[in-house]
Amino acid sequence: MKKILIFLFAILIIAIHSPTLSSVTVKINIGLTNIKPFDSKIIFKYFESPYEYGKWVGKNLKIYFSIIKLKNIFAKEESLTNLELLSEKKDSSELMNFSYEELRGLSDGLNINIRSLGTILEHFTDCFLKGECTTTLSTSPGTKKGETYLTQNFDGEFSFPDIFTILIYHYFTWRCWVVKIGDNFGYAFWGIPLLWEIPFLNEKGLGMGGNGIHLSENRPVDEGDGISKYWLERHAMRTCKNVVEVATLIDNSERASGRNNRWPHMWDNSVYVLCDNLGGIVMIEQMHDNFIAVFGNDTNITHTREGILWHTNHHQWLDPNLTGSVFPFEYKSSQKRGERALELLNSSDNYGKITIDTCMNIMKDHQGGTNSSKKDSSDICRHPDKIDHGFTMFSWIIKPKDMKVYWTHGCPCRHRYVEYDFYSIFKFNNCSLSKNIEKHDFSILTKNNIRLYLSEILKKNYFFPCDILYLFQNFL
Repeated sequence: MKKILIFLFAILIIAIHSPTLSSVTVKINIGLTNIKPFDSKIIFKYFESPYEYGKWVGKNLKIYFSIIKLKNIFAKEESLTNLELLSEKKDSSELMNFSYEELRGLSDGLNINIRSLGTILEHFTDCFLKGECTTTLSTSPGTKKGETYLTQNFDGEFSFPDIFTILIYHYFTWRCWVVKIGDNFGYAFWGIPLLWEIPFLNEKGLGMGGNGIHLSENRPVDEGDGISKYWLERHAMRTCKNVVEVATLIDNSERASGRNNRWPHMWDNSVYVLCDNLGGIVMIEQMHDNFIAVFGNDTNITHTREGILWHTNHHQWLDPNLTGSVFPFEYKSSQKRGERALELLNSSDNYGKITIDTCMNIMKDHQGGTNSSKKDSSDICRHPDKIDHGFTMFSWIIKPKDMKVYWTHGCPCRHRYVEYDFYSIFKFNNCSLSKNIEKHDFSILTKNNIRLYLSEILKKNYFFPCDILYLFQNFL
């Protein structure tokens, strides 16, 4: 009961105090058809340095840290937190120094010392679900007209105590950020700035997704200290132009992996899913000592036709005996979703003809689960059942050549994808990105935030609460 009351209080505070719609919010009307004013929710920020970014986040997220502290009021202070370990390594590389400067700014913005901030962040990921995903990549010769696509269904686990956590997820993913720091590439993400970013596209046309990996409870895991995947993927989006550059960066980095899932190590074992505007695609399975980058033309590894890749929540190309990943037969949902994704990509009806509509249909698919006549948790579009509580929370498709992104909230079988033209968005940024942008009198939506949010979900355009009863109906 105490947990539920805390989350209810958290949701109330979040709804009232939205840092994302502050006086420096930029609302860009990208002028596309079928885009409602509410859907044009791209929020842009420019910062001269990582320290300034961290400090801005700290000043605007004080209320959120109060919620995290409330939730973890009985958490014990660690003897040496991940943040303090970072401070010891801050001069070892540009990436580590950049990350340290962000967190130093966060500490100053919150007026919380490093030790206390580190303890809070150690427990930050307790507020969020352990996401699971189904992803695909396709490019020439698998696609029509040589297009390139990245698709991702972002899945969570549905249970009654997690309803409030689901709402937090939803609240922070119904708008998108575009951030540029100094001379680094601008990049777009969903989530909470600095603390929980889900990056998906940068100004050079590099698209990103990912898959969480389930680890075996009975076998040793490839475990070791290093740089968290969270920092590496954000660094990649700030500095890399194509999939080859990212693969080289990850291969040459000392990677952290293992059972430590405390912030910022919550995604350490997960798979990189990447595409670029040159037609490149790659999926990277990585742990501390084990690494493989599988490109679209690596047919000797994928054992299928060129230009298609797919992934779920187990290692497909690295040896699970070496990495500690579950085997496919140990997690049936992951196995079935992967098999179905490959079947659809490689079918005679789709291969060589894949379009944006094909991608949407793959993400909506309900024919590969445990029951072909019913929606279930082993479908690509997941719905909870008595076997597994997994369900699809939101979904996106990236078309990097023309910088378009399509996303929807909730199960894609029940909700429409909306198209966003990021070419226009990044073009606007490149013309206007300077500290002078702060001086413009942009529209302030804070007063309308709650009204707009509630009106959209009540009209069933967004996931919560309209799908909660539907999920319970399936679950029960």
